Formats: sequence, structure tokens, C-alpha cells
Amino acid sequence: MGLSNFTLVKPDLTVLGNLTSQGLRFGSPNYFGFQFSATYYTGREIQEAYNVTPGGKNVTVAVIDAYGDPELIQDLNAFDKQNGLPPINLTILPVGQYHPNIGPFSGWDTETALDVETGHSMAPYAHVIAVIASKPGAALFEAVDLVVGEDLA
Repeated sequence: MGLSNFTLVKPDLTVLGNLTSQGLRFGSPNYFGFQFSATYYTGREIQEAYNVTPGGKNVTVAVIDAYGDPELIQDLNAFDKQNGLPPINLTILPVGQYHPNIGPFSGWDTETALDVETGHSMAPYAHVIAVIASKPGAALFEAVDLVVGEDLA
């Protein structure tokens, strides 16, 4: 479908600093780094942004990421509760060695949680397969080949 009603999406942005000729200037003297997201979207906002009617019965959705998220299940449980979604039907399918503890050090944990939560928001009754590559790069293509070649989703 694509993003057809993009004008409805107005993210709340927080200016954390700006780049000047003297270097990076923080918006607050007490701010020590960019270690968190300034905003998030609810399940309903994700559905509205993509003009999707939630469903997903008898559907399988594959989400492909690297490394994974060691706290994915806890993140999903909190997300489901906050957004009034049914519990997720999730399978984590590693492709190669599984290193979820590398996720927080590489940023892939946040990407994995975001991708799975977005898929679950759009298809709350679907079976979601988190296909986790052992690392970024060629391993991600191997994960895509597995999903397509085995007709997993």
C-alpha cells in the first residue's frame, strides 16, 4: 500500500543540540549525550500512517534483522499492554549464530524491537517470525533468501 496519508504524520521533535562553527552545542547544559529516543509512536499511529486496518488472521509476517534484542519478549509485552494489542504469536528464528547480547551495543536491539512491534501493530493476529541474521551485511541477505526460499511468509 505504501505511505499514502503521510501528511497526517507529524512527529514530535526535540532539539537536543545544534552544530555551530564552534562545534556541537547542546540545548540543555545538563544533557550529556544522545542515549534515548525523544519520541515514539503508538500502534494506532502506525496503523494510521500506513492506512492499515489491523488484522492478520491466518497470516505470517517475517521481520528480518541482525543480532536481535535480548529483551524482545519483555519489550513486546510492555508494548502490547500500552497499545491494547493481543499477545504476539512470535517465533525467533536465528540464521547462523545467535548473538542477541550484541544488539544493545550495535543498535540492532532497538531496530529489532521497532520492526517487530510495527509488524505486530499492523497485523495483531498474525504469526510473526523474527528472522535474526548473525550479523549485518551478507548475513541479512541469507536471512532474506531463507524467508523467500522456504516460503516462510
